[in-house]
Amino acid sequence: MQHIKLIFIFYIFILSSAKSQIIDSNTLYINNLNDTIFLAPIVPHSFCVYEKIEIIDSIQINGIGAKEVVIYRKCSADVQKEGGTFSIREKVKIGKIEVWDVDAKELLFEGTTSLDKQYCYSDAYQNSPNSEGFCAYQYSFKINSKGIINIKKELVESNPEYDDTTKNYCPSNLKEGIYHYTKNGYEKKQSN
Repeated sequence: MQHIKLIFIFYIFILSSAKSQIIDSNTLYINNLNDTIFLAPIVPHSFCVYEKIEIIDSIQINGIGAKEVVIYRKCSADVQKEGGTFSIREKVKIGKIEVWDVDAKELLFEGTTSLDKQYCYSDAYQNSPNSEGFCAYQYSFKINSKGIINIKKELVESNPEYDDTTKNYCPSNLKEGIYHYTKNGYEKKQSN
């Protein structure tokens, strides 16, 4: 009980000494703790270990209220479940960019900017060989003072190579191009 009390007192001390923001893995506290945004998991895996959120920039994008916040989030996982009828070994590191309207607590833009994945899946009852390989991609993300986003593909590697019509172990939700903010949110206006 004494241990829990010390942790709680330390946490209160940290909260009271914060001047601008405190950030943990899935909660973003800003404006001297007056605004809280609860973030969805980067991936639906409960085993993903999150790193500290980085605030990259704050920019007035929609012209209303406080500046919007641009954050970068990372997580990694290492899973090994061997035995029986199905085995899985997977290592993954994921990086994601998010742009938030702090006043409305609304996600304006999101994209997975990096993935590094190694995997091996096997099924004892399947006559085909194990599925194993790696995939990686990296996208550059730039946002200017007007809130215009430029996404450029830097790296895509996969072995074996899969396309979107078959098993795709390395999907990306980003498309290269230039994105402008409109009243309906971000829209891709042109390709690079």
